[in-house]
Amino acid sequence: MAPRPFGGEETMEEPNISCEEVQDLVFAFVDGEAAERAPAIRRHLIDCASCRAVVQEANALRGWFEPTDEVPVPAGFADRVAGLAFGGAEARTGDALVPFAPVGDDAARAERGRLVDFAVMLTAVAAAALIVVTLLLATDGRGGVDADASMQADMSLEDRLEELERRHAEESAAGSSAADGADGR
Repeated sequence: MAPRPFGGEETMEEPNISCEEVQDLVFAFVDGEAAERAPAIRRHLIDCASCRAVVQEANALRGWFEPTDEVPVPAGFADRVAGLAFGGAEARTGDALVPFAPVGDDAARAERGRLVDFAVMLTAVAAAALIVVTLLLATDGRGGVDADASMQADMSLEDRLEELERRHAEESAAGSSAADGADGR
């Protein structure tokens, strides 16, 4: 039998318990579910500061989870939840089908319905405006498709680059001619 730091000797009825065992049983001990091991755990806690700290932390955590009063559950609630989980938007209560209704009064549901209708309408208007703008950008403004745009669609990248260089040269030549005419030369 080993002597104990605070006097007395350990008896055969109360065997030593390791830190690992205490830490495995800490939540059961704190919840009062380890009654048969509680004396050995208490002795270990007297001798072991680290296990004592673990039990103190568990006690502090337990304070956050105090039981509350029972919450009344409406009749058929479990059936409706199971029906929604496994059957979609309708819940089964017995043999009858009960459609799922959103929480809230009729005025709130009507307001949400109007809001959804407005959002759908606004989305449709935005889509139509986007289509009109896209068509206007693809046309030459007179209702016909821009000839340059259709020609560019058929051109390769190298052809487009050559066309841009040719147009740049023409614009540069036209710009220098206009400048010469303005100078009076």
